[in-house]
Amino acid sequence: MKVGEIICLGSEVYFIERFLGKGKSAYSFLIKNSCALPFVLKQMHHEPCSYYHFEGNKLDMEIDAYKKLQKLKIHIPELLEQIPSQECLIKAFIDGENAMSCIANNRITLSVWKQLTDFAHSAKQAGFNPDFFPANFIVHNDMLYYIDYELNPYDEKWDFDHWGRYYWQNKNRMKAFLEDGDSKHINENTEKGLPFKKDVVSLT
Repeated sequence: MKVGEIICLGSEVYFIERFLGKGKSAYSFLIKNSCALPFVLKQMHHEPCSYYHFEGNKLDMEIDAYKKLQKLKIHIPELLEQIPSQECLIKAFIDGENAMSCIANNRITLSVWKQLTDFAHSAKQAGFNPDFFPANFIVHNDMLYYIDYELNPYDEKWDFDHWGRYYWQNKNRMKAFLEDGDSKHINENTEKGLPFKKDVVSLT
């Protein structure tokens, strides 16, 4: 799949308008239907990740996580369609600013920070770790959305307090990362996906 293509997903035809990003499990694209309405296509891939191991079917894992996320204290985009034969999901499009940009430009409000920490608390209480890396969040009208469908069994090492917050509270390193995409700006250990734990600033 590439930008500019017209593709058939299930029984519908879509135009691939823009590449949104690549995660551990999938590529995401902004797509539009024949009425020019925007959606997000999440196309699974099978590329290796040095710091994460998948067990089971990625599509099934995403769908299961979506159902669990609906019970936690966070806004998520609606899952509109699942197409197992093409290993993809179609989700609602949230038109907002990615949290990485908000961090780099000092636009994380106290309201957004509280939504984030409430989400972290509710996930921990339920026994889960979301992926707290800021690329997985969108801010729209001061509302925080977790746009990834990823949940893992709770592990203190990868929770918000011991891992995620170091990305959210490091404006200068996030700004440098956005400028050239080099993860060495934000990760002290790039192979293991471990952030720098210094130079953080309080957002509360």
